[in-house]
Amino acid sequence: MRLHNLRTFIAASLAALTVAACSADVPVPTPDPLTPVAAEDYVFPVDLAGDYTIRWTAADGIDLTSPEATVVRAVSEAMTLSGLVGEELSYPGWFEFWETTTVGRTL
Repeated sequence: MRLHNLRTFIAASLAALTVAACSADVPVPTPDPLTPVAAEDYVFPVDLAGDYTIRWTAADGIDLTSPEATVVRAVSEAMTLSGLVGEELSYPGWFEFWETTTVGRTL
């Protein structure tokens, strides 16, 4: 009788463990939006900012691909996106730039 009870207990325990192991919801970690990401891993926050593009035009003689114009465009676009989603969720590096320069404190 004792052997039968032990076998029944072991079988029931194994069945319960198998069911629990197969049906347990494993929590999937949600990435923190404030955690810095590498530029190549950045995903534009379409759900927060909308799906938009910025088209740049300039007067004759202004090269929009020059280093100076590239910096101006980058800052302008980052400020626009920051206005929609906040500095922390803007482009990679923007929040750190904004917080560590006088530009962010004077605007």
